Amino acid sequence: GAGGGGLKGSKAGQASSKHLKGAYLTAIDGASVSGRSISEALVLLKSPSRPIKLTFVLPAVRHASAHGGMGTVQGLQTASVAFTSASLGLKIKPSPSVPELAVVSGFAKGPKGELLPAEASRQIHAGMLLVKVNEAQLWGASFQSVAGALKAAASQATEAAPMVLVLASPPDTEVRFPHAPTDLLLAMVPLPDAPDAASATPGASGGEAAAARGGQAPEMQGIVVSGFNM
Repeated sequence: GAGGGGLKGSKAGQASSKHLKGAYLTAIDGASVSGRSISEALVLLKSPSRPIKLTFVLPAVRHASAHGGMGTVQGLQTASVAFTSASLGLKIKPSPSVPELAVVSGFAKGPKGELLPAEASRQIHAGMLLVKVNEAQLWGASFQSVAGALKAAASQATEAAPMVLVLASPPDTEVRFPHAPTDLLLAMVPLPDAPDAASATPGASGGEAAAARGGQAPEMQGIVVSGFNM
């Protein structure tokens, strides 16, 4: 049903990682479950392809306070990187896993194919979350605001007053199961601190896309691991 669901069957595929309780399921074998119902997720989980790879965001990341400074990325390692150049070569996009933040999607090269400062720093990697630009917290800001803050700060960076980016390690945890994880119990819950309609971004999926169309933000729902069949 829509309220909850589990896989029935052999115990061969037990989810031995009990730390997954409360984790948000974001993808099954690389396919996003954003906007999907539990019954649709269970169909994907029963897919004949093996091993099955599930992608989760652990609960400490998703439930973190939007007002707690670095608490917004509780449980993740953070890195501060300083730049003095206006051209970083940093590509970002809205994070599918943590909608309140932007994620590093890759790097642009210079005109002669050379590495630009973001990639050359060796401290920034695709999948990292952008948490702060200088002292500005980015949690919950629209993607357009984040991109604007990044561009403005880079244009003002100097040797004496470099721009400082704070990034967090990728929030996703991938778990591979040799068989369907038959003991996982799933439930639909509202996503905490979901962005409102004003911060819905082009290309967003699920609730955000509906919010952009209808103007009124529906409550964004996510699939969580609610427990385990014994």
